Amino acid sequence: MYFGEYLEEKRKSRNYTLRLFAKRINISYTYLADVEKGRSKAFKIEILKKIIEVLQLDEKETYKLYDLAGESRNIIPPDIEEYLKENKELIVEIRKRKNRR
Repeated sequence: MYFGEYLEEKRKSRNYTLRLFAKRINISYTYLADVEKGRSKAFKIEILKKIIEVLQLDEKETYKLYDLAGESRNIIPPDIEEYLKENKELIVEIRKRKNRR
């Protein structure tokens, strides 16, 4: 499953139309449709946080959304990226661990 499919599934399961949901997360419905159909990459962290809030995703659903967003953009999950930026000391630890291999 890719990001857009997952988002569409969650949106529909909460009974949001494309237009209403786009309005709730402050983006155009055409942009949302493009992402859901795989024509555009996943959203950045700011919009993802709005999605999580509006859809009231639980922890498991949230992690899956972040993981699929990362895959879509070919990056690490955006929540992890944000956490690493806020905790630079972890980067040092990760590099140490990487070099031990």
